[in-house]
Amino acid sequence: VLPDNQKSYVGINKLRPLNDLEVGTTLTVDDYTKNVGINTAFPQTNFDVLNTFYVNSDTRRVGILQPAPAKTLQVGTTMYVDEVTRRVGINVADPSEDLQVDGSIQIQSNTSARLKFHGGASNNHPFAEIDGDVDGNFGGDLRFYTKLDNQLYPQPTEKLRIANDGRIGLGGANYGLLNQVLTSQGSTMPPVWAAPTP
Repeated sequence: VLPDNQKSYVGINKLRPLNDLEVGTTLTVDDYTKNVGINTAFPQTNFDVLNTFYVNSDTRRVGILQPAPAKTLQVGTTMYVDEVTRRVGINVADPSEDLQVDGSIQIQSNTSARLKFHGGASNNHPFAEIDGDVDGNFGGDLRFYTKLDNQLYPQPTEKLRIANDGRIGLGGANYGLLNQVLTSQGSTMPPVWAAPTP
């Protein structure tokens, strides 16, 4: 502990600290701002990790690669989490939906990449699903699942499939037979494969 202008600075692995607390070149507590820095001698916010991770206790905001975040959480100029609406924007600073993306979304899986839809009073009842299933090494098909109304517990079942070669399957891998065509059964029944009417 070294007195300097009637102040006491603490240095750990630091011979002559210039701030309230310095631990080598790893941790710094700024004498004037009281900001804490990790691997930076000049922390810009209340908590600053190597000019990368910032916490501002006055605004209660967190910035990553952004010392002055405009939202509750801001990652550079890429991701924003709004503290009022609780909406998330990817490349969108003021999202108008719960999740708004300006760009592409990639879902990865070695077997089946799924997008599930839940609803109901507690938002925990699955009613639809879209699956991208891997075929072999590089191919894949797209499958659509839905569930009838007023069925609480059954999982959605497959209603439509687009195979990796473009074939269309009804209710699964039902691609129909040669010379059959997709035939409507009216507005209350799903279509079927059937021989064309002469």
